[in-house]
Amino acid sequence: MAESLLRGQLLPAKWVRDFDMRFNYLAPLLEWRVECDHEWSLKTETHGKALRAHLDDDVWEDLRRTFSDTEPEKNWDALFAMIALFRRVAQQVAEHLGYPFP
Repeated sequence: MAESLLRGQLLPAKWVRDFDMRFNYLAPLLEWRVECDHEWSLKTETHGKALRAHLDDDVWEDLRRTFSDTEPEKNWDALFAMIALFRRVAQQVAEHLGYPFP
């Protein structure tokens, strides 16, 4: 995504962040975070429809920051917000499951 942003290629950059990164990696991780709190008994529905009801407000606000319009600077901000959120939640999930986080 960063390469596409640097080249001014908005469509590939948006596709990578808004589809690939968000739905293939971030959404499942957020679902795992919710499942950690509910002993793997709660389902968050397709495409994270029920995530809002189960995520802490601060995590939800961090997730909102991963969305942007078409302005290049706002897309950079959204990318960095997604990286920070992913790292934060990945650390929480790893800790809950007893795995070291590099």
